[in-house]
Amino acid sequence: MTSAAGRVRGRVVRLVPLAGIALALGLSADGEAGPAASRAAVDQTFADAVGDSTGRLDITSVRVSSQGDRLDVRVTTREQTINIIEAIFITIDTNFDGRSDFGFLFRGGGSGTLWYLRYPTSQPSYDPAPATYGGTSGQDFGITFNLRLGPLGNPEKIKLFAGTKESTASGRWDSAPNSGWFDYVIRQATPPQQPPTTKRSQDFVARGGTMDPDPPQAGRPVVVRTRFVFRASGRTVQTGRLTCSGTVGSQRIPGSGPSLNSRRHACEFQLPASAAGKLFAGRVSLAVGGRTRSVRMSKTVISTRFLRLKDIRTQPIVPSADKRFAATFAVELVRGQTAVPVSTGEVDCRATAGGKRVSVYFNGFFRESGSPRATCSWNRIPASARGSTFVGTVTVRSGGLTATETIRYRVR
Repeated sequence: MTSAAGRVRGRVVRLVPLAGIALALGLSADGEAGPAASRAAVDQTFADAVGDSTGRLDITSVRVSSQGDRLDVRVTTREQTINIIEAIFITIDTNFDGRSDFGFLFRGGGSGTLWYLRYPTSQPSYDPAPATYGGTSGQDFGITFNLRLGPLGNPEKIKLFAGTKESTASGRWDSAPNSGWFDYVIRQATPPQQPPTTKRSQDFVARGGTMDPDPPQAGRPVVVRTRFVFRASGRTVQTGRLTCSGTVGSQRIPGSGPSLNSRRHACEFQLPASAAGKLFAGRVSLAVGGRTRSVRMSKTVISTRFLRLKDIRTQPIVPSADKRFAATFAVELVRGQTAVPVSTGEVDCRATAGGKRVSVYFNGFFRESGSPRATCSWNRIPASARGSTFVGTVTVRSGGLTATETIRYRVR
């Protein structure tokens, strides 16, 4: 991480401003300026034209509200249901610079999984979001994205847009707004300030914490971020002494580049190549006026080489009682920032419906539309399972690596 003063090595530095850099890829907006930001920081509804969708799902409005650590984005559609091959997504610019920082997507079918995408990325595809980011609710005439502001970096204002699409296609059906972004103020931005003079107003706390990448990867840098604010005013602390400390297993590793931009305090740690399978813990501490506050983030380090299952397709769309059911996945071998399709390996399939085991009649790889896919096909689901939950677990082993995905659907 680089500050205005250049790269800083060591564990203690004075805070200096840091300019944020973002890169818009994939589903980012076209960069046109949106409407002027409203000062209504709690609840705001943005309307969208009806009948302008090129597909089935037509957005009618986007309602955004924030309270405490919550950011709720309600995308309302003209249609009541979201089919399993359909999706509703939102893209958020947390730096307010017109470039995408986060994307969140909900796929129909009732599984309730929140999918996400972090920018910048060379692979614009969605993955299941860690639970720290939040979830979804209200799957009726649209969907509500219930997000947490901490993992988003505690922005004071955001730009966002919403869209609908087929879950496996890149093109959109409908966008809200039709071009540009909606602007939403979470809390009014405040200028930097010197520490207050009274003891009570000098007290400060950490607001949220994130780790990037999450989980951390062996042999690569990982950044731990937080935002320290004065308890009384809620303003960002921009003075004091920031320190970094980290461990991998029992080994201490130094933090570098302690820095501050207008929203976050951050430390970067370089993980050794031997860190895979060990617990990484990174701490960001700030000392101001005799007080010290810290945020500690920890997670088991993974290898930079791993398998990933993505792009689920099912036949039929949802499982039906007394009928067979199949699910296929694309399998990728991820090395750093690149992903390569996998076409060979062992595919293990297990499932229950209504608590009863469903047997498998085919498992393995096959080509669908010319692309290799891992396949699990189950025998007929018991008639007694109608209305219960089908739970399937797909495990792929290839090249000494393993990836697992669990799917849940209500049996009709």
